[in-house]
Amino acid sequence: MKVLSFAFLFLFVLVNLPSVIALGQANSASEAVADHDERVRERLDQTELKYEIDEDGDFKLLFEYDDGRSQIVFVNSKTENYQDLEIREVWAVGFVPAKKGSKVPADVCENLVRSNSEIKMGAWQVQKLGDNEVGVFRAMVSANADKDVILDTLRLVGISADEKEAELLGSDEL
Repeated sequence: MKVLSFAFLFLFVLVNLPSVIALGQANSASEAVADHDERVRERLDQTELKYEIDEDGDFKLLFEYDDGRSQIVFVNSKTENYQDLEIREVWAVGFVPAKKGSKVPADVCENLVRSNSEIKMGAWQVQKLGDNEVGVFRAMVSANADKDVILDTLRLVGISADEKEAELLGSDEL
């Protein structure tokens, strides 16, 4: 009888394991969704933009352009404060070195810095992302920005990063 009970329990767990795993994944996804800045969600929901909320609680948007290119842009949920101003980052990667674990080459850094002089809002920066150093275009907005400001900033960041990716990499992977 004990062998039969053990066999039944083993079979029950084996059959239901995918559901248990999926439930665990759903819980982690809802935890990520629960840990986002509701102000951003409200503003994005006022637009027709589709977005995901990643495990950090940041908003990830895919922009598709008329020329067939696309760009992923992020809006951070986490904010920073400077005196009475609360700000958040809107950013996109525009350059990733070909070799994993590499740094951004000096000529690319120079290109990014020189490009900053032509930009109305935001700037190119080099930062560590995963195993690589990457070129990131980043703009800061008020944490309480309305949907039009967020939308304009998303467009600016996406277009800037996509144009730099095309110029420097000749690809459309980002």
